[in-house]
Amino acid sequence: MLVLLDRAITRHSPPWIIAEAGVNHNGDVAAAHLLLEMAARAGADAVKYQFFKAEELATQLAPLADYQRQHIGSDHTQLEMLMRLQLPHKCLHELCDHAHELSLAIGITPFDDLSLAAVAASEVDFIKVGSGDCNNYPFLRRVAQAGKPVILSSGMATAGEVMRAAAELGDTQHALLHCVSAYPAPEEEQNLLAIKWLQRNLSCPIGYSDHTTGTRTAQLAAALGAVIFEKHITLDNNAHGPDHRCSLEEEPLRRYIKAVRSIATILGDGVKRPVPSELETRLVARRSVTAARRLEAGTIITAADLCLKRPGSGIPPAGLDDLIGQRIRCTVAADSQLAPEHLETVNQPAVMA
Repeated sequence: MLVLLDRAITRHSPPWIIAEAGVNHNGDVAAAHLLLEMAARAGADAVKYQFFKAEELATQLAPLADYQRQHIGSDHTQLEMLMRLQLPHKCLHELCDHAHELSLAIGITPFDDLSLAAVAASEVDFIKVGSGDCNNYPFLRRVAQAGKPVILSSGMATAGEVMRAAAELGDTQHALLHCVSAYPAPEEEQNLLAIKWLQRNLSCPIGYSDHTTGTRTAQLAAALGAVIFEKHITLDNNAHGPDHRCSLEEEPLRRYIKAVRSIATILGDGVKRPVPSELETRLVARRSVTAARRLEAGTIITAADLCLKRPGSGIPPAGLDDLIGQRIRCTVAADSQLAPEHLETVNQPAVMA
């Protein structure tokens, strides 16, 4: 993970995919471990959880969002919901150990100073700051002091808020994710070209926290150069809780990861060169310098003596002008490719590789 956020990742690096377990364990530590195992089986690179003390995060009067009311009922407050979704800090160590045993990086989104302190003292690989705290600059400064790489989501943020948030993180290794904070998020509001704006204006890796229900926007984000992806996961889309219905179960997660990574394969590394599938075509479709007539030994080559014909296994067209005025060493049959051994001169054109 340190390598990832040390700006070693580039537009052409394989996408790094975070399976966002979030609160989809419903406060059950055993379910949190099952989500971790599911992420590993599906091929994710990292798993992430949310840690908070409910009473430190919301007042007794804080309302639920509309999508939360739809999935858990309207007769609850946000505080009541959060009380049922929190994990104990003491399970951090076992989750870290389990993730590392499965070769997964593990990240935590802390929502309060108590949780941040627990994360800073743990084996967590990175801290994720949710979109809700993108403008919480005092908290961002404390996150930057925790000694962990940071990934910051930018949902709901203005351009100015994003720039200040990145500045508050200072020299801390960090990445920033484009995000639309709706659950689910409409495709038509994804504004994926904001990824290009972030790339132009920030020097850190840029990714995409995806709250849509499909794979199309993630593939487009990958094509635009996003290198980190975050996607909510669940053991059961029908489970009781706020985020399950906009999350992916194991098989859809596996397909999602495959779809995103296929785009990286298609994009390649950006270096223009012949690729393996072209090599045979290159041989038969390109041309080589060919004798336009029978050339006797001692002939001084003129333009009329040469033509360019397939295949491309001999001296390439670029070498034709260098042959004019050279002397033929031995007889060359008409319609035969010219080769360096047919020439008397020392400075002979290269044969196409």
